[in-house]
Amino acid sequence: MTSCCALCFRHPFIRKYIRSHGNIGDCDYCETSHVKVIRPQLLRELLRPLVSLFEPVERDVHYDPHGVCDVLDFEPLGYLLDEKWEIFRVDFDGEIRDRLMDDIWIRRGRECDGVYDDPPSGPWASLDDRMGDPTPEQTWRWFSEAVKAGSWEDINSDESGELVHPDKWVDYSIRHRRAVRIITQKTVLYRGRPDHPLSVSLGSPPLPWPPDEMHAPPANLAKRGRVNRAGERVFYAAYEVNTALREAGREAGALVSVRQVAAVRRLRLADLTKFHGVTMPFGVENLAAIERHSRLLQQLNLELSRRVEEHEADIDYLPTQVLGNAIRDAGYDGICFRSSRNTGGTNIVVFDPAKMSVLPQSRIAHVLPVPEDFYSATENLLTSNA
Repeated sequence: MTSCCALCFRHPFIRKYIRSHGNIGDCDYCETSHVKVIRPQLLRELLRPLVSLFEPVERDVHYDPHGVCDVLDFEPLGYLLDEKWEIFRVDFDGEIRDRLMDDIWIRRGRECDGVYDDPPSGPWASLDDRMGDPTPEQTWRWFSEAVKAGSWEDINSDESGELVHPDKWVDYSIRHRRAVRIITQKTVLYRGRPDHPLSVSLGSPPLPWPPDEMHAPPANLAKRGRVNRAGERVFYAAYEVNTALREAGREAGALVSVRQVAAVRRLRLADLTKFHGVTMPFGVENLAAIERHSRLLQQLNLELSRRVEEHEADIDYLPTQVLGNAIRDAGYDGICFRSSRNTGGTNIVVFDPAKMSVLPQSRIAHVLPVPEDFYSATENLLTSNA
């Protein structure tokens, strides 16, 4: 009877499980002696929810035998689990990993009752790889096009409810991923506004817009944005000076007034930058739905970060506005998302502008050019403070 040990795995949950439930012995896979070991079959139920997201490859289900893809283009189950959640030991070669995964998953000695398990060492595929079945990305595109076309009857006829009723899953997905970012009065943020008032005197450096001119515009001047319709006041800001400059300016070299801003009290933001799939899949109820919705919110983060041409904004912002409303209705003060204009930068939008203030005595209150790169923004800031 074979045994595996905690050192055969990378994922901390499995390592802890073996050390809690195993007995002292020798490992038959990594060949470590006198450690806590466990029979591989005892890990089957632990891995069942993860395995449920995959299935053995079948022709006409995952690939067209007359197409360019064939069964050799798919990978063993252990490889797929490892790629997604870093399950197995790093230095295991494919043969050892596949043998261990076979021993975990295949129910030995049950051929007499007609039960045969497809070996994990054979070709497997994600459920999203089925031909004809929509991936979350495709579902998002379908939803977006339906929203833009105003085809609400088509949307509401979708039985899956994945995007039709975001109020039923958005809040749960955010809470499950602990995707909440807190900002306080001490959180340093920046807000930019294009251009600047006239200089005080000829030859003097330009002054930034005064604090009251740097707040959210009044409702009659509020333009539609990524999460708000025209006439709805929201407050956009950034975590980095460079991001504030790039978001406010249209091209490198354009002048932007920038000031520090802060929350007037503690705020809870839905942090869409944290959605990159489920990192801790063990003990999760409805893992498949959580994984699917996490990817959809990741797609929302990408959509909020996507550059939109001015003449297309009225239509292209509609899908993100729908989910923005769902996040607002779930009780969050705003959203944290990646910048569309500054790679690696982070934006926030606060739904109620009254919860934010422009600091009148801001240490950062300058007119700066939109930088060519990250370092030029830092240099400009240091020069202005000199």
